[in-house]
Amino acid sequence: MASVPDRHRRQTYDGLELASDPADRETDSDFVVGVAPSPRTLARLTIRRRVRTALDLGTGLGIHALRVARHAERVVGIDINPRALAYAAHNAGLNGIENVDWRLGTWLEPVGDQQFDLILANPPYVISPETDLAYRDSGEPADTLVLRLLAQVPRHLEEGGHAQLLCNWVPRGGSWREPLEKAIAGADCDAVFLLYEQAEPEQYARDWNRFLSEQDHGDFESAVQRWLAYYREHDIDSIAFGLVVLRKRTGGGNWVRAIKATAGPTEGAGEHVARLFTGWDWVRAGGGQGVAEPAPGARIVRRLDLSDGSERTTYEIRPHAGFAVQVDDDVAQALARRAAARADAPPRRPRHGSGAEREGARHLIHRAGGGMSEHEHRTEEEVTEEQDADAVEDLDVPEEQSGDVGGGAQGWPIKHNGPGGK
Repeated sequence: MASVPDRHRRQTYDGLELASDPADRETDSDFVVGVAPSPRTLARLTIRRRVRTALDLGTGLGIHALRVARHAERVVGIDINPRALAYAAHNAGLNGIENVDWRLGTWLEPVGDQQFDLILANPPYVISPETDLAYRDSGEPADTLVLRLLAQVPRHLEEGGHAQLLCNWVPRGGSWREPLEKAIAGADCDAVFLLYEQAEPEQYARDWNRFLSEQDHGDFESAVQRWLAYYREHDIDSIAFGLVVLRKRTGGGNWVRAIKATAGPTEGAGEHVARLFTGWDWVRAGGGQGVAEPAPGARIVRRLDLSDGSERTTYEIRPHAGFAVQVDDDVAQALARRAAARADAPPRRPRHGSGAEREGARHLIHRAGGGMSEHEHRTEEEVTEEQDADAVEDLDVPEEQSGDVGGGAQGWPIKHNGPGGK
């Protein structure tokens, strides 16, 4: 296995010390990305339940494998890039983690017929004509790699196990969910699709090539036009970004839920992802009596907005996965009473003006440790990095920075400003 170079970047994330390549290598084919937006997104949405076995596909510097190692007995981390596996093994040593097996190879080949309780994947999902960067470019047309992984991963899940893939894909037939449903057809899996963004091709191309504009504007425009020609060739008129969550359940009657997010997830959102499965199982089984109950550790925040002359009451449940629903008066009042009771304060009845809109959290039936939650909160995260050109870069990656940034999913930094942005 390759060794980690003396000059590298050092970051701290969720209590882990993580080494990766410095920014000045970002255009090298074997560049190893640090704690960037997409791994943080998957980390926030990962279901954190005790499991026996876990698999991290495309492990990179090892961030997901090392975090999962805290709640899994054994973890396998796979990457096609020897340099990435060197960093991953180095990072395991930095953090005293010994229950991860690092394997070099192409996607699922190194695990043979093995099955796992949890599979995580943050593959090179960028849709473009480029093939140069191992962490970004799959070398396959459009979303071929992503759809193939979705079809293959279920065979490697234990019964009741979950797979979570963060990816780009191409909406087809006027539907953003249709390609995903086709990919998992017959897989004996229930599924939740979370759509965080649907980008226009030109904006997508400009975002991914923005780093070139800082070097040579002519190269930037040339790259954008090359990407747009590729999209026309492959009949691509939009590109989706989101999370696919699968749960292996044999016996028939599998279901799919497709949800559009209005903002990015916050740390700990994986608990709500897990509760979506439990709650939808309960609804499909016919429901019954139950009580609204927040997820363990959740905090309910009520906001009253009178700015436009009408009254708008919003309930936010934190942490959250970034999506919202409308609820009726009874649910809003029950949620307000529950929030007040948890705060040991007298309940306050929400005021309702004509045309008032209640948008926010809905908790449907908490029973026997399960429930379903859908909620909204807008969040913004920023990572400030200072490059130490002489030796090692050492910085903390903040877990969360909140604020009302507006603009739905586009207000949250899932866009990328260059090779290091994924």
